[in-house]
Amino acid sequence: PPPAKAASSSSPAEAMAAGGGVMVETVDKFQGLDKDCILISLVRSNLTAEVGRLLRDWRRVNVAVTRAKKKLILVGSFRTLRNAHLLGSCLELIKARGWVVSLPNNALR
Repeated sequence: PPPAKAASSSSPAEAMAAGGGVMVETVDKFQGLDKDCILISLVRSNLTAEVGRLLRDWRRVNVAVTRAKKKLILVGSFRTLRNAHLLGSCLELIKARGWVVSLPNNALR
């Protein structure tokens, strides 16, 4: 098949239809959708390790982590995310199974 072209569409759904292959949406827009692979960016990190509103709402967390059919990738600060009441146990399981990939200390320089 020909390589995917950069889509100049006005919506992610139109980009998918045009062969873009990647859909970018907010958690709320994924309600009712399932995809083979979902990458969720939870990159909030701060000195007090406080999470944002998304991770305080069990309905939104449920939508976020149940949309993937085959692979779910969470990107974020483990130190911050483990303080999220709704994700704490899940993250401990992920860590215990060796599924956490840590970046080197100088990764963001």
